[in-house]
Amino acid sequence: MLGVASKRMAVKPPERADQLGQITLLDDQGSQVQLQDLWRDQVAALVWLRHYG
Repeated sequence: MLGVASKRMAVKPPERADQLGQITLLDDQGSQVQLQDLWRDQVAALVWLRHYG
C-alpha cells in the first residue's frame, strides 16, 4: 500500500516539553500563538496533519 508504514517506528518524546514553549505557530484564526500560551492553564494536545495533493 502506498503511504502506509509496514513497520512501526520507535518514538522518543522530548524529556522536557517546556523547551518547546518558545515555538510560534498559527492558530485556527490565523493569529500567531506560542505553544507555552496554550498549556499555561490546561493540558494541550498537539496534532500535525499532513496534506497530500
